[in-house]
Amino acid sequence: ALSARLRPEDAHFVVMDDPSAPRPGAGSGGVRSQGADIQRLSNYGSLFLGEETTVAYGDKCSGPNHILPTKGAARYSGGLSVGKFIKTVTWQRLDRSASRVVGQVAARISRLEGMEGHARTGDVRLHKYYPAEQFDLGTLDGNRR
Repeated sequence: ALSARLRPEDAHFVVMDDPSAPRPGAGSGGVRSQGADIQRLSNYGSLFLGEETTVAYGDKCSGPNHILPTKGAARYSGGLSVGKFIKTVTWQRLDRSASRVVGQVAARISRLEGMEGHARTGDVRLHKYYPAEQFDLGTLDGNRR
């Protein structure tokens, strides 16, 4: 798997795990390397670096835990950790001048996607804050807004 995709200059990496295994580390697991350039690796749940490190250490005490991605899931997900249980929230705040720019773009994109309700939220703010101006807010059924 990973070892088959390594280039000759990456010969210092020796991967001893089977990505099709029912769980990571079902083989002996790990990357055996001293000072390897691991920044080039990106699709893994956890690396066990060096001879002194074992999968068992990561499972039981040194790593996040023993729940690591299998069957290629490391392409889009890492191992289970506290980060999976942290709620991410976002917020946005625009001033009127920013709303003038973003409102026009949001209205046009929304209309192209057929989301007229979203488009009108931009329209309303633009007409409220800039009543004397005309904006190109895209088209709906060929009629300019």
